Amino acid sequence: MNANLQSILAQYNSSEARSQEKKLQDEKRRKKEEKERKQAVAKGGDTGGKQLKSKLKGQVNGFAPAPKPKPTSTAGVLQAHQNSVSSVSPASAPLAKRLKDVLDTLLQKVGENLTPEEVLQLSGHNLRADAELLREVQKHPRVKTGPGSTAGRAAEWYAYRPEIEGVHDKTSLVNYVRDLRGRPVMMEVLKKSYGRAAEDLQQLRDEGKVLIIGNPDPAKEVVFMCDMMGMQSVSDDVRGLWYEVTMDVQGRVPVPGDTTELQNAVTKAGLRSALAHQPMKRVMPGAKQGRSKARKPRQQRFNPEKATNAHMPQLFSSSQPKGY
Repeated sequence: MNANLQSILAQYNSSEARSQEKKLQDEKRRKKEEKERKQAVAKGGDTGGKQLKSKLKGQVNGFAPAPKPKPTSTAGVLQAHQNSVSSVSPASAPLAKRLKDVLDTLLQKVGENLTPEEVLQLSGHNLRADAELLREVQKHPRVKTGPGSTAGRAAEWYAYRPEIEGVHDKTSLVNYVRDLRGRPVMMEVLKKSYGRAAEDLQQLRDEGKVLIIGNPDPAKEVVFMCDMMGMQSVSDDVRGLWYEVTMDVQGRVPVPGDTTELQNAVTKAGLRSALAHQPMKRVMPGAKQGRSKARKPRQQRFNPEKATNAHMPQLFSSSQPKGY
């Protein structure tokens, strides 16, 4: 009991000593700040006091709080990301990204032969120095290479190879669509044939020479040939015969507009309807339509866990046989 009391008193005395020591340190700090303030006032008048007040403003127990972080906007974060991306060297980008940049450059200049120096100026990739990129470019199916192309050596020029070769102007474009004989062609494929293909397609549509079927996805728009060569003007005599048949004329039976009435009128005129008199396939009653597959016999599986002797009641009708 005495030992517990002594330990409690010792803890109380130590806490009191720490509290007194803290009060003394605060008092010394306050006196020191007061002395500095008086010295500053004595040297520079009230200006020193203002400087000291501004210095001590916002402090807690003599310690200044940590500065608040500046708010960052979404635009600032995107700008910082763009700056970091732009600072990356093109040569250090992945191979797929470098290859795509070169292909996009060749596509923008479709129909032109670009030297390695022009490719470097437009895309930022040096084909002569990047052997890995050079190998991928030279074996790509959408790239045409000039003379001098060998393994590890750049060619004299490079060009984009369109999927449809031979289409290079408006005339060849309309001839290609006409040669399809009514079959559609993807508009995105035609646009990559030459530089002004998109403008020429719009002009051909306005002129009524092609039909463009739109789609929410621009890459799925299709182009058809609008063939007006077989359509000729009809003479007034032919128009008159048509209106005599379709309109009420005195002394002539008008053509009914309803389908049922038209069939009845045709029957009264002594004509047979091929649809109404075609032979019907009769099906015997009870016959099944189509072919029916033979059903396989069901196999019963034996499960030893569920097997019982319930089908042999004579085993349990009497007591155990003699001899056991």
